[in-house]
Amino acid sequence: MAEVERRLVRDRSWRALCATADRPDDRLVIGARGARWGLFGRGGTARRVLTRARCPVLTVPAPRFPVLLRTRLRYARAVHFLPGGSGRAAV
Repeated sequence: MAEVERRLVRDRSWRALCATADRPDDRLVIGARGARWGLFGRGGTARRVLTRARCPVLTVPAPRFPVLLRTRLRYARAVHFLPGGSGRAAV
């Protein structure tokens, strides 16, 4: 069974992923929105992680969502996924 670690990091996403998985025995699995254009057409984060990570990286293509849902997910923030579904940050 693989060990999964959760962290909250304030940095560029690609930089945080590469810094977190810095050992050769680590593995990264990340989603890639631009997967339909091949390796070099992937989104900026996936492309940077693929070229800079010190461990193996598996990119998973994003599922095809309906247009309305895709637009809402694009503008989603972390507070929208808090328990309780309120979409408001706890103060």
